Amino acid sequence: NYEYIAYMYGLTLEEYYTEELGISKSEFFEKCYQEGVYDTEYFLVIGAIACKEKIEISSDEYRQYINDNGLSNLSSKEQNRVIFLMIESKVNELFKKNNKDEREKKK
Repeated sequence: NYEYIAYMYGLTLEEYYTEELGISKSEFFEKCYQEGVYDTEYFLVIGAIACKEKIEISSDEYRQYINDNGLSNLSSKEQNRVIFLMIESKVNELFKKNNKDEREKKK
């Protein structure tokens, strides 16, 4: 998030958006709003594709991912984020496979 980025620069949030991004407070809030709209739409599309294609993450897949990546003691928010990233990866793989299949049909 922007507060963390500002902190990493040693700036306040206001200093970050005015000095680093070169925008006003209202422009910054508009930027945040637009990013929120985009993120929401993106999550909904990924979720809709996953539902339509019956893409799910099993408990075993989740545990394997957690173990492989050295993750532990995740909050429920972090767990949901991991599950979303796993679903997103499966959706992307589906698109790659479908695109490859379409290219091969055209040959």
